[in-house]
Amino acid sequence: MPRRAGEHRAMRWSACAILSAWLVVIGCDEASPREGDAGRDAAQGSVDAARPGDDASAVIDAASDAPPSGVSGRVTYDRRPFARTGLGAAIASSAPGVIVVLLDGEREVARTTTDEDGAYAFDAQGDGVRVLASSGDPESAVTDFDGATYAFRGPAGDLHVGETDFAGALAIAHTMREGLEYARVAFERDEPFPPLETHWERGRTTPGGTSYASGDELWILGGPDDTDEFDEPVLLHELGHFLQHVIPFSRIVGGDPHAGADTDPRLAWNEGWPSFFASAVRGDPFYGDTVGGEISLALDLGALPRSGDFVANAGAPMSQPLSEWIIASSLWRLYVASADVDQQRARSFGVLTRWLAEGASDRAADGPELVDFLDGYLCTHAGADRAVIESYVVADRSFPYDLAPPCEKPGRPRAVVMRDPAPVWLPGHRIVDVRGRVLREIVIR
Repeated sequence: MPRRAGEHRAMRWSACAILSAWLVVIGCDEASPREGDAGRDAAQGSVDAARPGDDASAVIDAASDAPPSGVSGRVTYDRRPFARTGLGAAIASSAPGVIVVLLDGEREVARTTTDEDGAYAFDAQGDGVRVLASSGDPESAVTDFDGATYAFRGPAGDLHVGETDFAGALAIAHTMREGLEYARVAFERDEPFPPLETHWERGRTTPGGTSYASGDELWILGGPDDTDEFDEPVLLHELGHFLQHVIPFSRIVGGDPHAGADTDPRLAWNEGWPSFFASAVRGDPFYGDTVGGEISLALDLGALPRSGDFVANAGAPMSQPLSEWIIASSLWRLYVASADVDQQRARSFGVLTRWLAEGASDRAADGPELVDFLDGYLCTHAGADRAVIESYVVADRSFPYDLAPPCEKPGRPRAVVMRDPAPVWLPGHRIVDVRGRVLREIVIR
């Protein structure tokens, strides 16, 4: 039946009233509730919440004025750049690959991951965001000493985390992401690495200093005098220990791993390889550590002194004790043996999975060490870079390697035992990360 003009006018007024009321509700939400004062943090457990869209009652016709398109912004943090002279002044750095949760009050609306520039975007609307110091691919999280994931909450849009607001957590997350991404390429790895958890707290020290504990956990110093959240070589060194655990090309033996020239060759390998890894990721032979922002340890793997702990005993057997720095510098010299970066990376890391992880050849000490690596390098790469080994390892570092590997064929590739995959959390459930950790939330104003 045809509608009368009055009915058409009534319908238009009704639609306009609904649209106006919807816009007023959106416009009047001037601020989201905040928990605590700025800079104050609190632990928050995981709770269930309504699914996104459960309370959405207004449906806007496509022909009417379009609602706001969504929420977008960029996440940055204060980072003190590491250099050979120490730590520089804080500069704003993007936070790539971290998880951003869109909030409507206390309800999770959606989540996404920042891009390489720290930018994020949602198609949905919300009044706030929570940025987690964690990533899903590769799976890594930065937590406090009690295992609570760092989370930074602020209004929707751009979010900057200052140094006093625990920006160090985002710096650690950034460095670990770069290291794991590099390792994925270097090891030609299709399967994901096991989840990594890095513990750090500003103002607190760890019982064992900055270290790899066991399994999937790293502990990073955050004390008032010695803090390592911005020391990229140190962070990547500890990540190297994690990789040694995941891909078993090292063996843990007793003794002092930092005994200089008196270090067990297997311990020297255990410590020297992670230092090389730190330089490989950064593309810089300089290895350093800072205390109070000043350099406390400085070594150039490409230009070590030719005396003291930095040279071996040419008259001793190949199983002799030697410094971790001879290991690190020898690996670096092979890594830069040619300008073909991809080729040299494949050679340096292929030995680990195709030779050492298989236990192929064990001519010196009982367990993986420098001799086994050199044997594998020559055998798996048809004698490539033999001249570099002879000129640098044997001549320059005085290590009596005989350049005569047996080249026994390694066995089949070792199957890496992976953990059960982490559960996938559906939108609408406020779980802090893929492993269900509680939050340590810092409100950013």
